[in-house]
Amino acid sequence: MKKLFERKEMKYRLTKAQAVLLQDVLSAWLVPDAYPEYDIRSVYFDNDNWDLFRKSANKPFFKEKLRLRSYGCAVNGSDPVFLEIKKKFNGVVYKRRVDLLLKEAMAFMDQEGVHSITGMEIQWLMKHDHLRPKLSVAYHRKAWTWVDDPDLRITIDDQFSWRHSHLSLDADERDEKLFDDDTCILEIKSSKNFPILLIRTLKELDIQKTSISKAGRAYQLFRERDLIHYGIA
Repeated sequence: MKKLFERKEMKYRLTKAQAVLLQDVLSAWLVPDAYPEYDIRSVYFDNDNWDLFRKSANKPFFKEKLRLRSYGCAVNGSDPVFLEIKKKFNGVVYKRRVDLLLKEAMAFMDQEGVHSITGMEIQWLMKHDHLRPKLSVAYHRKAWTWVDDPDLRITIDDQFSWRHSHLSLDADERDEKLFDDDTCILEIKSSKNFPILLIRTLKELDIQKTSISKAGRAYQLFRERDLIHYGIA
């Protein structure tokens, strides 16, 4: 699996009906991804002052996040996971990841087992900014590439949930709904310009670009419940 990314990422909020219509209209140009459908679970990190989330909420030119991610549930120590650092500068996303087993990720977060430059960068960030798990987000994803440009990736997510306690990469009865049942999120990712046909189709279907963030929404819900007390563990 690819470990280094540098690309533009655009997000669009749409209804389930729009998502189905978009897939129908673009069916001749969409090629199912090598993994066409799967679940994603992520644990997001921050410090006790929530500096990363607060900065991201202000939509700055530069922001970064750290997350532990699995594709499907990660329960056993031998399950594969990815520790990722994601940075966004002026609309361009830079992402680097370390692939680990779940048991290795636990040791990694305890400042052990550094084996790469990316790993050292992540561990430095965790230590320097005092980062620890804060929120968990999960959703279902469908994925495609463009017929004549495999670099262009299109995904549609739904079935969103989140939780703020017992943070792990497995499903839990504490999971709560993150968006309403009719919400989908379309993401288009490429290091090149998007095809005119794709841009035109989005316009015709009235699918609008948005700055929606799954982790950001979880942070917003957490704040609305007055559960955040800055600087207190």
